[in-house]
Amino acid sequence: MVQIVGFNVAKTMKFLSTLPQAGTFAIAYGSGVYQQLGQSTKGKMVDLILVVDNPASWHSDNLRLNPDHYSFLRHLGPSRLTDIQRKFGAKLYFNPMVDYDDMSFKYGVIHMDDFLCDLLEWEDLYVAGRLHKPVYYLNTKFSNRVASALSKNLRSAVLAALLILPPEFSEEMLFKTIAGISYSGDVRMTFGEDQNKVSNIVEAQMPAFRELYGPTLDTMKDWLEFCNRRAIFEQDITPAAKFHHLNLLPSNVSEGLTEIYKSRKMGGSIEDCEDAILAAAHDPDARDILLWRMSEIVKKSSAGQAVKGACTAGARKALSYGGQKVLKWLTSVRRTSRCRAPVIRSFSASTQPEKKIDGKDALPPAEYRQIFPEFLPNPRLDWRNKLREKLERADMLQRRKHIEIPEFYVGTIMAVVVSDPHAPGKSS
Repeated sequence: MVQIVGFNVAKTMKFLSTLPQAGTFAIAYGSGVYQQLGQSTKGKMVDLILVVDNPASWHSDNLRLNPDHYSFLRHLGPSRLTDIQRKFGAKLYFNPMVDYDDMSFKYGVIHMDDFLCDLLEWEDLYVAGRLHKPVYYLNTKFSNRVASALSKNLRSAVLAALLILPPEFSEEMLFKTIAGISYSGDVRMTFGEDQNKVSNIVEAQMPAFRELYGPTLDTMKDWLEFCNRRAIFEQDITPAAKFHHLNLLPSNVSEGLTEIYKSRKMGGSIEDCEDAILAAAHDPDARDILLWRMSEIVKKSSAGQAVKGACTAGARKALSYGGQKVLKWLTSVRRTSRCRAPVIRSFSASTQPEKKIDGKDALPPAEYRQIFPEFLPNPRLDWRNKLREKLERADMLQRRKHIEIPEFYVGTIMAVVVSDPHAPGKSS
């Protein structure tokens, strides 16, 4: 087991003992638990998720034990607090910046049913997304149903990452793609969060990611192989493999794909989820549509949770907590602005040494052809012209039947040939 440096488990357990205990298990996560690149866990707020069987009863007990943990909303009573928790945002009720001993905590309460639903169906991709990264389970005794849901969530993350990644990719690219799923579309990434967060998490926690995903990757050897000599993964990208992966994605993702294919791509030829998955397995654009669908899930839940969080925290805590986030965001923006060359951002983009072309900085990363297929459609589906894309792709594929080229775009000049039968020295 990977050792955690700086996280005080004993004090955290002592803090948990001050909260209601009935039907609760706790998960610690975030930068206060696992160190991020260039940062220390010392002095960081510890994030906790408390999964409870009866939120109304839990809040009732906690209001009696710790009324000062709540904002003005405590006057609404436990029943209304539970409604706010379950009907808005990502179905968590957070109490941030709770000081205990010499530590600071932020704990979020979620109903067991909502917890399992997010893990299995990716209804909000909020708790599920946080559990895509290494976390610390403070209560290791949970039911088989919970254990199964935790395992399925990790497998879903790997399947989604494989559908995003190119045929060959590094271990770091895999984990960055997985870690980035829950940040795509997150409103905090626009303003209020470290812009290098995904890289900072993965690069500092590679051993923990290997330990977390090792058992899942071992079960996927029919579709994925690790080449020790080249230190890269090689995956099967045939339509059959993609169909397998798509078919096992959480229902909120697959149902969303079905609606997209019904309304925007295939008209009336798509009647059910199986038709949509089959179409996606053969569609070169499926990667972009999958990314868009997952980002929409995250955007909706994160926006709602951000608004709710401002209310549950109260004005003073919200301003203080928000100020810390903005400061972190500004620091990351300044750090990023020092880079000499623009970066093409992608889930699967890995850090590569800068290259020079004719003495100038090259814009694309080294794996550009693998990250982006030879024809990249407009990511805004409503701006797409399906007929033009179909004709262009057909033309490109037809040309590749006659000449093996690594990449081709409409308008590319392959060669200039001049034929002159009267040229001097011509022998035929």
